[in-house]
Amino acid sequence: MKFNSNIIKLDNVESTNSYALRLIKKQNVIEGTVVWTKNQTKGRGQRENYWESEKDMNLTFSLILSPKFLAPVKQFYLSKAISIALVEYLCKYFDNVKIKWPNDIYVKNNKISGILIENIIKGQSIENSIIGIGININQSNFISKAPNPISMYQLSNRKYDIETELKNILSYLNLYYIKLMNGDFNLIDKLYDKYMYRLNSYHWYEYNGKQSYSMICGTDKIGKLILLNNKNQYLRFNFKEVKFIL
Repeated sequence: MKFNSNIIKLDNVESTNSYALRLIKKQNVIEGTVVWTKNQTKGRGQRENYWESEKDMNLTFSLILSPKFLAPVKQFYLSKAISIALVEYLCKYFDNVKIKWPNDIYVKNNKISGILIENIIKGQSIENSIIGIGININQSNFISKAPNPISMYQLSNRKYDIETELKNILSYLNLYYIKLMNGDFNLIDKLYDKYMYRLNSYHWYEYNGKQSYSMICGTDKIGKLILLNNKNQYLRFNFKEVKFIL
């Protein structure tokens, strides 16, 4: 399976994830199909946020997978594998690339990439997954209310060929999806921990209606974030239940 063998290129689309979902509902789609556009007008992020992307400047695409080998209880491993692939791609260019739980990609304290995974579960398996990915490539100015965006151009002061970078990223995604298919969960766990933003150091977080000085200790088996608070209590959180104070 090669992810770059079937790329659907669109001039304009509101959301590549929404387009991919419509495609799945209409027909059988080859696993590894990529929906790519240079102009995504209403890109969706986590927490129903809007993903800002200037036309022709960045990478916005969705990858259609069929990870039926993965039990729904292990679906967070898909998020882990995709996140690791993006980190290792970006590590070719930059230092201090990290995964901010659950799957935002940071360089130092700035967000360079976001991932939106939508799973279609049938019975005891994941029928399809739509992996939406946005990576800030050549954009030089951000106008949205997002607190800390950054692009590859801003970090390096050079422009990148968008199509070349897409192919490079797909090779990393392909590699780690195969590792997931082969059941290499231990490696994926180790790499996710290795790249985890703020792991084993105290910072401020907001949860349960207040701010607390706590330490990230990792994630549990289903992907909940484990925090150790200043009272030596271990707490577990689902997505949206804890906010990073930057």
